[in-house]
Amino acid sequence: MTEPRPPSPSYDPQLAARLQAALEAQRRAAALVRQAEEQKGETRLEVFTKVLADYQGRLQAANAALAPLREEATRLVAAARQREQEVRPRLEALRQELEEQRFRCKVGEFSPADLAHKERELGAKEQQLAADLAASQQLLGELGRLLGGEAPRPPATAATLAARPPSR
Repeated sequence: MTEPRPPSPSYDPQLAARLQAALEAQRRAAALVRQAEEQKGETRLEVFTKVLADYQGRLQAANAALAPLREEATRLVAAARQREQEVRPRLEALRQELEEQRFRCKVGEFSPADLAHKERELGAKEQQLAADLAASQQLLGELGRLLGGEAPRPPATAATLAARPPSR
């Protein structure tokens, strides 16, 4: 039996792990920005501004690291969806062909030995298509779950900081 082909020839199995790590780094950086903003009045403005700039830099770096991973994952999800749309009708047609051959044998068009040969032939194709479909669905589930997560809110800008009341 042949191995199922991946949904995309360029799929890196470690992409999901790298994407998850980058998303977590982005979430952590966004949380630091948010927490610093919420506690702005707890320290002098100079200290707050310095710390916030550091956290915003971390968030920008996390966003920069995440962008190409998200782009690659989005491209692979689209390719997997397309592959799934191509495979499903072919798989259904193959299953219908198998059913038709069984019926033809049953009514006496050909022998059970001929049917067994056709079933082996069509069954191997069916297994290959089913494996292709399963690989696409696995990729869709894995990357779709990661891409579907809620994005953190954007960091504060100089304009939003200027609009806030002064701290101590």
